[in-house]
Amino acid sequence: MADTSFQKFEPSCVNLFITNLCNRRCPFCYLNDWVTNKEDDAHHMSLKSLDTYIHWLQKSRVYKVKLAGGEPMLHPNLLDFIHELKRSRIGIDAILTNGLGDTELYEKVADLTGTNWLVNVMNPETYTKDEWELLNNNLEVLKWKNENVPVSLSGFDTSSLRRLCLSITFYRINQEYGYIIELAKRYGVPVIRYDVSRPSSNKSNIHVDFDSLMRIKPTLMDFVRDCVSEGVKPGLDDALPYCVFTQEELKFLYLFSNFQSICMPVMDVMPDLTIGYCTSMRGVTPSFTLEDMTASKIFNELLVKTEEYRNFQLARCYGCYNSDMKLCQGYCLRFKSDFLEHRKENGIKKKKRWFTLRI
Repeated sequence: MADTSFQKFEPSCVNLFITNLCNRRCPFCYLNDWVTNKEDDAHHMSLKSLDTYIHWLQKSRVYKVKLAGGEPMLHPNLLDFIHELKRSRIGIDAILTNGLGDTELYEKVADLTGTNWLVNVMNPETYTKDEWELLNNNLEVLKWKNENVPVSLSGFDTSSLRRLCLSITFYRINQEYGYIIELAKRYGVPVIRYDVSRPSSNKSNIHVDFDSLMRIKPTLMDFVRDCVSEGVKPGLDDALPYCVFTQEELKFLYLFSNFQSICMPVMDVMPDLTIGYCTSMRGVTPSFTLEDMTASKIFNELLVKTEEYRNFQLARCYGCYNSDMKLCQGYCLRFKSDFLEHRKENGIKKKKRWFTLRI
């Protein structure tokens, strides 16, 4: 019987992907098989779908969302979306952006919402001169709003009021990162969220498998240490396996970087109102529609549907204390799903070593 102790936990925030249009083509993008830079191929969420989504949120008693894409600032009805969410008392917890939208639009959205901003920034060499200038102009706008938005616009959660956060994705060995720490210091950013590149659903992006993770790890640790020494908090975005790190490194990560080794459903709602575990697991785990059930039930159903991948133990996990104690899932579930599928296709059977999620 599947362990259901996690069912007492309910999602407090859901990701809303409002468009697949994007003005960047990042090589590590975990949605590279879905996003487009052509307006004619764009799929924007409609206002009618937003209304359905809001009613589902209210029924589910979830009152916060994160807006994502594609590039959410390119949605043609973004301001209408924000007004409708505000009218329905749904708080916009964060907007995930590349920072290359129209500056006037950033100003309007910041005035309307007082939301958090998560801006992913790549190496300056990947931008044109005009793009880099636009990015810095927009960070300056968001920095100013970060300091001056009235408390009355903060929505439901004042603990995260008006925060500008930068993010970096590591996908290469010896990747440069000094620029983002400098940007954080320049614009008063308290946190840099970081992660390694996770696979897209068809694994056509540049992504970091376990062997690559071992080679990138020294850069990750240098980044975390340099952030701490410069007074910026490095926030790990997703689960990494224990076995990559030494005890000393793990101690440092636990103290300064909210280390985690088990992932949970992030609840991604797409423009067609399907909802899944995460972008990497699209096509591996089933998607649900909002009509199926409430957010809490979908959250728990997604946990059950991914239990098979957590239960499956990779060879390197056998005899591992953290695996035996159910403290580590052995890196990204998308990679484990490939191993499991290979075994099924080749009729390989092995005694199961069950992994029961412990929270």
